[in-house]
Amino acid sequence: VVAVLFAPLIGVKILPKAMKGHHDKPSRLLNGFRALLLPAMRFRWVTVAACVGLLGAAIVGMGHVQQQFFPASDRPEVLVDMTLPQNASISETKAQMDRFEQALKGDAEIKRWSSYVGQGAIRFYLPLDQQLSNAFFGQIVIETVSLEARDRTMARLNVLARRDFVGT
Repeated sequence: VVAVLFAPLIGVKILPKAMKGHHDKPSRLLNGFRALLLPAMRFRWVTVAACVGLLGAAIVGMGHVQQQFFPASDRPEVLVDMTLPQNASISETKAQMDRFEQALKGDAEIKRWSSYVGQGAIRFYLPLDQQLSNAFFGQIVIETVSLEARDRTMARLNVLARRDFVGT
């Protein structure tokens, strides 16, 4: 209703009765654009072929560009998310995390770890999996001695979680 009724009425009231003509000499920009547009329209199949060729060259060229938007994860850290049932208290979450930390003690491939009960680890970027404050959630950041140790530690922790932390 607005587009059909009110927009034309507003246009009639705002616009002048007669538009001023552009009888001046066209600018160099307009002349340059016209010099490109007319041949492109006259030889349209050549234009289409050139555009398809440029698209193909762009696709082939993307294979030679370094992929640095998502760099490889070369950090020796493991994030362990611990989610208890949603009606769990923060003290139960702390108890379960303490029990999990007991399994980490004495592991030669682990340098150190930090635990966060009721919230996710502090980060200096905006992660896609941001963890909000919840009493039933905890997160442990484990730093291992090397990348290889990280992979072995993750495998051991997966076995530990399946064996000793069912339902968590």
